[in-house]
Amino acid sequence: MPDIRIPKVEIVPIGWIKRDLSNPNRMSKEQFEALKRNLSRYGFIVPIITNMDYLLADGDHRDQAAAALGMTEIPVIRLELNDVERRILRQALNKLHGEHIPSLDAEEFRKILEAGKLVDLAGLIARPEEELRKFISDAEKDFQPLPDLDPFMGGAKLIKCPKCVRSLKTLIIKPCTPTAARYAVEKWHYSHTFPASIANFGVWEDDIFVGAVVFGVGAGPRAHKPFGLKKHEVCELVRVALHTHENPVTRIVSIALRLLKKARPCIRLVVSYADERQGHTGKIYRAGNWLYLGKIVSELRYFLNGMTLHNRTVYERYGTRNLDLLRENVDSAAHLVNDPPKHKFIYCFDKELQVKFVSRIVKTAPLAQVEVCRPYQGGGSGAIPTTAHTRGG
Repeated sequence: MPDIRIPKVEIVPIGWIKRDLSNPNRMSKEQFEALKRNLSRYGFIVPIITNMDYLLADGDHRDQAAAALGMTEIPVIRLELNDVERRILRQALNKLHGEHIPSLDAEEFRKILEAGKLVDLAGLIARPEEELRKFISDAEKDFQPLPDLDPFMGGAKLIKCPKCVRSLKTLIIKPCTPTAARYAVEKWHYSHTFPASIANFGVWEDDIFVGAVVFGVGAGPRAHKPFGLKKHEVCELVRVALHTHENPVTRIVSIALRLLKKARPCIRLVVSYADERQGHTGKIYRAGNWLYLGKIVSELRYFLNGMTLHNRTVYERYGTRNLDLLRENVDSAAHLVNDPPKHKFIYCFDKELQVKFVSRIVKTAPLAQVEVCRPYQGGGSGAIPTTAHTRGG
């Protein structure tokens, strides 16, 4: 067992506490009033933290709220902190918070609403009651499966990991709203950008929304040309944005492909890329029977405002690809960068295409042994989640 000390809590006169006016954390008037309501309702349940001289490291607002309520003593934890350590601790405690999943937030809000206590919650978190009601309503629409296709549903009792033979969480994959897909991409994908999509599939485990698989036209308007197919017969797997989940990414993508074919029967081939910059070599594609076509040549991209953008994205967003105009109107440091090669994979929906392209498979694909069920803990990059955190990434 680790040797973690539990510091002593002291009850001291409130006048002993020394404020640090350089504290970067600020509260609005509404939030401060809500904090006072919390203290009145639940008591001073979280001690403030100071150095040995009672100079605040954490709890400045609680200290002020207690004084405003007329308290004369408050609980304090004193730690032996130099000035730098005190500031580090303040930053850590101010910023180290979990991330709320909208569907779970909405479910909790709904239970509070059903108990007739939503107005109490609104007052305690400084949010209008109507805003919370709208959040519940929107979540019911945006983070639930759409009814236009039967979902794939995998029962936890029936689905077992072939390596460790343990049951996995119940998996549901079904079309979802662009709002839900955008949320997943902006929260859980390294790019934090939602591309133009033609099909969005939500992923639920044990009825909890954990991400989305997004198919789109991709960055290249001529992506269909090398395959001798029509434009509407080819699409690209553009994002796999997943939060903490148990089911393997390969399985999730495979199911999404089946649903894509059901929703858009005209699609015969899907393209995707593994980005070496993000540590991807294509293990997920190999496990899903994709064909590896080798590396695509590197391309020049635009670097604007800290982001690397495809030339089509630049034109759509700013109406020009002229560097001088971009430097004058968008980012004075705009420049071109060399985009490293990516590994190109295709998935063929019919045997005719499979036979046609199997001779083009590159035998030297840098693919390692696929892991089946190492837990994934969030974060993502490229079209697929970061290799260091996925099963078979």
